[in-house]
Amino acid sequence: MATSQHIKGHAENAMPALPKEALTEAEIKRLYKDRCLEPDAIFCWELNKVITSSDWWGDAGPEIRRKVRFFEVPVMEGELHDAIAGARNPNSFLQMLQLEANPDDFVVVKLDIDTPAIEQTIIATITQRPDLAALIDELFFEYHFHFDGLNFGWGAVPEPISVDAALATMHRLRELGIRAHFWI
Repeated sequence: MATSQHIKGHAENAMPALPKEALTEAEIKRLYKDRCLEPDAIFCWELNKVITSSDWWGDAGPEIRRKVRFFEVPVMEGELHDAIAGARNPNSFLQMLQLEANPDDFVVVKLDIDTPAIEQTIIATITQRPDLAALIDELFFEYHFHFDGLNFGWGAVPEPISVDAALATMHRLRELGIRAHFWI
């Protein structure tokens, strides 16, 4: 599923690292709810035309539906230099984040767009823009990187990223104050 999700709310405690098998949106919401962290808003982008609207919403009740802003368009960030400069883009996740969140909010981002070029632009921009990093408390990211020639089912990754580069990026995100986690 191609999803970029931003959950906005207030919290005093953060949850521990999310286990690999619990990376579905429902599980993320449940884990936060189990820690009394209810989202005030949920922003989702989904362009998978195979998934119908009724499938996407499932059995979500009105208490969740009222909080969700759903965009059935692709996330588009443009070139890295444009994203870093904050060039106007109507389908930009980063610009939506900047408009909707403030540093006092508890913001969780799950980045799983399945388009490595867009994902890398988002991650690289966050690492180079402390103003954006200050808006994110926790980030979950499906990191597409090259590891000993293994194929993780991603297809061709446009610019192979090494394990060391992936770990350095996650370290940088943590230096910026983001509880950053990745899975493959």
